[in-house]
Amino acid sequence: MNKKIISFWMIFTSLFSLLFWYSLVFAWNSDQIFFQESEFIFPDALKLNKVRYIIKSKSDFSDWKISSSCDFNFDLVSKQKNFYVIDVSLYNYSKCKYNDLNLSFISWETTIDSKLKVYTKTDTYSQFLDNSDSFLEKSKGLISSKISELDKMINNPIDLLDKMKNERKKTEIQNLESVLSDILFQRSLKYNIPVNWYKLPTTLNKVPNTWRPYRESYTDGIHHAWDIDAPLWTNVVSIDDWIIIRVVNWFKYTDLNNIVYWNNISDEQKTLNLDVLRWNQVWIKTMKWDVVFYSHLNEIYSNVEEWYFVKRWEPIWTVWATWVPDKNYEDYHLHFPIHKNPLNDSRKSDYTNLEIMNWNWYFKDLSPSEIIEEQYKIFD
Repeated sequence: MNKKIISFWMIFTSLFSLLFWYSLVFAWNSDQIFFQESEFIFPDALKLNKVRYIIKSKSDFSDWKISSSCDFNFDLVSKQKNFYVIDVSLYNYSKCKYNDLNLSFISWETTIDSKLKVYTKTDTYSQFLDNSDSFLEKSKGLISSKISELDKMINNPIDLLDKMKNERKKTEIQNLESVLSDILFQRSLKYNIPVNWYKLPTTLNKVPNTWRPYRESYTDGIHHAWDIDAPLWTNVVSIDDWIIIRVVNWFKYTDLNNIVYWNNISDEQKTLNLDVLRWNQVWIKTMKWDVVFYSHLNEIYSNVEEWYFVKRWEPIWTVWATWVPDKNYEDYHLHFPIHKNPLNDSRKSDYTNLEIMNWNWYFKDLSPSEIIEEQYKIFD
């Protein structure tokens, strides 16, 4: 045989052997995610607060750690040969300020990267609060169709892992369906009165649209809210299930110096002046897509934060006084206007505080006496 041909085959055989052993050693050591149940995690939703992974790894997974910008745990569910079934969960999720997360599974010899999208209850609800009832009903119809489609796929799976993924998708969609149903149900209810054991006001100067002539030079001169007289430190409760969208705390009397009194000030400046007069305040977005300004507050409880989800009747702050700068008196009461959201189905979610302050308040076109007659149509 030709020496060149013999030499070629010897070199080829050597290279092939080298590549083969390289693939066994190094390719085997390239650990990987063999299966990821979902790209989404819902930390405060039952059955969806963890994601199942199957990791293929030669190293002992009990020595691994998870690295991410938020706090994750993993539980080793089972092990078979070099495959590890683990459940990944997010803890201290209230402190996690990110929705798109990169997480890494790290051992002493390798790192495996993954991605998860985090959706809290607040995220899920707020996505739909600007939508009309008809939009939500239509969305529920689409969800029902999708669930039927997934049921067929679950009953005729390609393999076990395919079935697991589709069952997870079904649970995620059912969770969304339950959120839409809850929003529609909450919209069928009236608002609670926000101070326990107290009724709505029946005097003309305590309801919306009462004239405030002493403020006419620096506001629109109109009272936009209900005032419920109550002693200092009386608990204030939520009027609905809703989401906190703004918190103003630690207001000082000297902050009244921020009010602008120039001649011919703009309507925008008058609106901003009125915002100063509300002192400590919390804004909440209700299931009915309205925004309520709880104002003249004393103690705002420590668990009250922006994008915190609050349940109906939950106590969250207490009554304080209002000090009107040009009348110099103390008057303990809860002041709360309700502004009507005009953005149904607009999909606009980045409106500013000033825009919300310029929405029409409830009963804007009625006289105070008419409001006293009508107010129990929206309150229990």
